[in-house]
Parts: sequence; C-alpha cells; structure tokens
Amino acid sequence: MPPDFHILMRCDEVACERWTLPADHRIRRYAPGDEAAWARIERAVGAFPGRVQAQVEAYLLDRYDPDALARRCLLAVDGVGRAVGVCTAWREPQGLRDVASLHGLAVEPASQGRGVGRALVDEAMRLFEGLGETPVYARVPVKSLRAIALLMDVGFYPLKTETFGDHENPFDLAAGALRGRLDARTYERFMDTAR
Repeated sequence: MPPDFHILMRCDEVACERWTLPADHRIRRYAPGDEAAWARIERAVGAFPGRVQAQVEAYLLDRYDPDALARRCLLAVDGVGRAVGVCTAWREPQGLRDVASLHGLAVEPASQGRGVGRALVDEAMRLFEGLGETPVYARVPVKSLRAIALLMDVGFYPLKTETFGDHENPFDLAAGALRGRLDARTYERFMDTAR
C-alpha cells in the first residue's frame, strides 16, 4: 500500500477535448441531497477510511457551502439516474486571493475505465475556463494512479516545490512512491513534465 500523501499538480491552460460519456450517462450539477451519493462514491474509492456513510455526509455538508456546490460540483449519473462519479471546480484560499482547484474527483470502481472521470474533468475545466479561473491546481493521492495519468493527459503537470492552499508539497516522496507503480512511460512523463 502506498503512503498516504498527495502530489500537487497545476494546469496553466485549459485545453480539454470534449470527452464523450457512455451513451446512457450524463453530467449534472449538484442538488441538495446529493451528499448521500457523493459520500457513497468517495467511500467506494477508499476516501474517509474508518468513517461510516452518515459521518462522511455530515463532513461534506459542514465543509462545503451548498450554494457554491450547486454552481461548482458535478456528478456523472448513469441511465437510471444513479450518481457514479463526482468532481468539483472549487476555489481554495491562498494568501489574499483564492486559486482554482480541481477537487474531489472520484468515480466508483464499477464505472472506472469508461471515460466517466475524463468527462468530469473536461466539464470542470470548461467551468473554470468560463469563469476565467486559471491556473487550475489539483491535489491527488499518490495511490490514485489513474487520476495522475488522466490529469497529465489533459495538461496538468506535477509541482516540484510550488504549493497552493494550505497543502504541503512532498514531491520527492511522491515521486519515489510512484516509481514502479506508474508504468515506465507514464513515470518518465511525470518526471519530465514536473516543474
């Protein structure tokens, strides 16, 4: 099991292609009550270990402003309307200003590998672009190999020393943890694009 820390990434220019969801899926904005589905998805990918569903729901309601969620939180839903993925086009405080932060990307395991995460990232990046919010930062767990590769595919690069929000940047530790876990080509790209 990889250590529990994160890699920080940045994207300076929104250059996403329109990514097609599976035919029966769509992306919609957060609505009150969606915290139950959001918590279920987060727990399914291993976030919030040791917490039960109700605790995660309470955390989400306490941490996030519902009005902002309605504008900035995206859910991917399947053909029967069940949420299978989530992502937020969030803002995090940094000094006297806020910075754009792609936050909380999670796709339940049964829906991974079908383009759901990529479509959520694409939609979130378009939202940032429409709001004139660049650069966009992301904080990704080192265990989330697919997310790291996906973000590099859409123009994010790892940060060697820069930080955002109140996050620490353990780049050297993260790079060491990813060696041998990312395929050789992706790891080489990770190291080559790091700034």
